[in-house]
Amino acid sequence: MKEFTVKDNKKIQLTLEADENCEGKKVITAYDDRDLHQIGFMNFKIKGDTAYIWSFRIDDEEFLRTGVGTVMLNCFEDYACRCRAFRVDGRFYPNGAGAEFSKDFYIKHDYDIYRDGYEQYIYKRLNPTEIKIRNEKIDYSLKPNEQPFEQ
Repeated sequence: MKEFTVKDNKKIQLTLEADENCEGKKVITAYDDRDLHQIGFMNFKIKGDTAYIWSFRIDDEEFLRTGVGTVMLNCFEDYACRCRAFRVDGRFYPNGAGAEFSKDFYIKHDYDIYRDGYEQYIYKRLNPTEIKIRNEKIDYSLKPNEQPFEQ
């Protein structure tokens, strides 16, 4: 687990683990540092030079718009670049708590949102140099297969 501080000095813990439900998928999970309850997750898979986001959400409304999603996305992009992925693709299904902020969130982080028929997608070209510079201020690197915490 790795600790990060977000808005209002809230502390969160992130883990990066293999998704036991699907071979090759990884999951970044965010936990509230106070009691270690899950506040959000991102499932993704890296294939070739592309990182595919399968699902990404913050479930705890207390943590919406606090920077948790940004921290998770930065950790994901850092990991994707270290795995030599240079672009991100994913379907875009804004729903649940905070759905109205989803589009603005992706646009703020330089993602394109486009429609193909009835489906919406997100896309971004990753710039390893920008990610390296960003990581000089805050270390967003997560190591896979870290020991999960015991509840």
